[in-house]
Amino acid sequence: MHDEIDVEQMTYLAVSEPLAHLPWAVKGNMDEKTVARIRRAGERLGTHPEGRKVLAAARLTALVAATDAEYDPHRHIVRVVLGEDY
Repeated sequence: MHDEIDVEQMTYLAVSEPLAHLPWAVKGNMDEKTVARIRRAGERLGTHPEGRKVLAAARLTALVAATDAEYDPHRHIVRVVLGEDY
């Protein structure tokens, strides 16, 4: 059994700007109507009991649409740390 961490006992060493999380993507050549349907389905998960179960199983509270540009800070970190471009 794992003991829970008491976050009140933690100290911040550094704080960064918020970063987009969990990139769930669609293929670039996918039909726009299909992309829109997938996006709506993800965004609506929290509005239905079965969808909330899916989110809870993934330890999430919601899925929110993001743009590719929101992942540029991740790309910058990878470029600086690993010297790789994505």
